[in-house]
Amino acid sequence: MKLNLSRLMLFAVGALLFGSAACAQEINVQAKVPFDFMVGHKVYPAGQYSVQNVTYDNHLLRLRNTNSQTAVAILYHPTSSSAPATQSQLVFHRVENAYFLYQVRVAGNTVCREFQMSHVETEMARNATDKETVIVAANLIH
Repeated sequence: MKLNLSRLMLFAVGALLFGSAACAQEINVQAKVPFDFMVGHKVYPAGQYSVQNVTYDNHLLRLRNTNSQTAVAILYHPTSSSAPATQSQLVFHRVENAYFLYQVRVAGNTVCREFQMSHVETEMARNATDKETVIVAANLIH
């Protein structure tokens, strides 16, 4: 019993450290999105977008349309992949003719920033026959 408690404590500390490290990684990428897309319940027009950390200690990114200078803060949760991303990219789910921002991946990082599926996307995906993942290349901005 004592051994299991020790393992649990070690796992919990590791998870806290990993979560802190995931938030500490800087995100500053730009991408030209060639289609309208949704985040939550809002539609964003095709155009040039930047994605940046709002702060380093929360799960909040700023999505800014660099053409119109409009910006919004969006919540994400970090997920990990087994290998670092080979390039920075925005990942979208396409359901029928609608696109939904799903993840932001940064070159060299194993942590992805994933956005919650909206009610609209969930409902559309439930009944759709035409779905795919669409990747848009992004550039790191220093």
